[in-house]
Amino acid sequence: WDLERALEVFDWTVGFLRRELYLNDDGLTRAIIGTIRDVDAYQLPDAKGYSSFLRYLRGISEEDRKGEREEILSTSLEDFEEFASIIEAVNGFQLL
Repeated sequence: WDLERALEVFDWTVGFLRRELYLNDDGLTRAIIGTIRDVDAYQLPDAKGYSSFLRYLRGISEEDRKGEREEILSTSLEDFEEFASIIEAVNGFQLL
């Protein structure tokens, strides 16, 4: 990917979050449940050990994982609008 393509994706993301993503409370709840399901997916013992080893190497603690779960569970519809605003602000920043 080049920088121009990355900026196009950021522009598209803002448009998607503002105009095309139609989330209501029910849709948000389903999205949160799906995300938590992915984060806490069942793993066989060998995969669980491997995942734990990778988290150890990356310095990810159980407290970090708990915090991530709490952030996911507390996501609101307003968070999507705020995220779009942040991306839009970054897109508007000119280095040259």
